[in-house]
Amino acid sequence: MLLLGSPIYMGAETGLMKCFVDRLYAFYGPTDQKGKFTSRLAPGKRGFVVFTCGMSDGDKVYHYLNTRYFALLFSNLGFKDVRTFIVAGANPNEDLSASHRAKVMLDEAKRFIQA
Repeated sequence: MLLLGSPIYMGAETGLMKCFVDRLYAFYGPTDQKGKFTSRLAPGKRGFVVFTCGMSDGDKVYHYLNTRYFALLFSNLGFKDVRTFIVAGANPNEDLSASHRAKVMLDEAKRFIQA
């Protein structure tokens, strides 16, 4: 299982997370006859990606991050199950687990990890 998490700064993941994710491209295999990427990873991997942001509607504004990370892990690297979340309205001075959106994500994370 691969678990990734990052705050969203200036509309993107942190530089450190971007550098890590860029290294995952080394696991791309050659394209198949349909032009789709293959993966050099063993099948059956699962991925969970969480982003936080301060904007109350950040889950809508930054939805492209969910799409991009889902495509990277599921479509391009062949993960069998991928979940992506954006916890909007996150305040760095508050306990995230008190947020309803964060509780939904944490409950999903617990089920995903135990599966």
